[in-house]
Amino acid sequence: MPRNCNILIIHASYIKQLQLDSLRIQNLIKKCQDDESKAQFEIYKMYSKQLYNTAYRIVKHEGEAEDVVQEAFIKAFRNINNFSQKVPLMAWLKRIVVNQSIEHQKKLKYYDFDAQYKLEQEQASFENENEEQEIDSGTLSSTILKKAIRKLPERESLILNLHLIEGYDYDEIQEITGLSYANCRTSFSRAKKRLHNELKAKNIS
Repeated sequence: MPRNCNILIIHASYIKQLQLDSLRIQNLIKKCQDDESKAQFEIYKMYSKQLYNTAYRIVKHEGEAEDVVQEAFIKAFRNINNFSQKVPLMAWLKRIVVNQSIEHQKKLKYYDFDAQYKLEQEQASFENENEEQEIDSGTLSSTILKKAIRKLPERESLILNLHLIEGYDYDEIQEITGLSYANCRTSFSRAKKRLHNELKAKNIS
């Protein structure tokens, strides 16, 4: 059989599997909306590990990350009827986990996005922005990158995690953190510099 035919067969099989997975998830969502505990547990098993990793990158503590995920799933199942399916279920759940993680940190007073953060104190970040070293996350080991980000100050660690690891853009980060656009850009600018210095110190970047 020609090689191109094999590729087409594999592609068709992959598409069919995606469609089956999508139908399965839609069925589970409907059952969750009917408050079926077995369906809730299936959703939990499918996504809890990945969501735990997201929570852990923000709260940086295993037990607290587990608590965050549990609370996030409780909140998700309480609000599952509001899930419009305009976005993938995983994206919806991740947003809840990210928000829950930040709320958790705020309660512990780790984050204070509003108080005493003045843009003029950070102005040097913008003035020197053209001199910044870009961080090419695609060329770095995921483990190395995540460890380096964890060593940054809390605000900067959070913003880099949201952007580089979780894939949120500036507008989404603004909405999640409550930062203004200017403060979001400034924090990201400073975080990139700190991350570059951290990697440079290890002869990685």
